[in-house]
Amino acid sequence: MVVRFPDDYPTHSAEQTFYFNQQGLLKRLNYVVDILGGGPAAGGAHYCFDHYKVGESFFRRTVACWDETRKLRNQSLRLQWASK
Repeated sequence: MVVRFPDDYPTHSAEQTFYFNQQGLLKRLNYVVDILGGGPAAGGAHYCFDHYKVGESFFRRTVACWDETRKLRNQSLRLQWASK
C-alpha cells in the first residue's frame, strides 16, 4: 500500500510503501528520506517480524537497511511498539 502523507504531517518521508501479511501485520516498510534529497542513497526499508501481543499492545522486531543495494547497515534488532 503506497501512502502519501499531507505536507503538514510530521514525517521523515512524505511517501511510504507498506507491505502487510495475510493477518494484516506489517512485514516491510519502504521509504526515501526527504531531508536527504531523495534518490537511491536516501532510500531505506524496515523488515518487521516476530509480532506478538502483550495486553492490548502489539510489538514487533525490526531490522533496518539503508541503501540502493538493500544491504543491511544496521543489523541490530529492536522492539517496536505497533498499534492496532
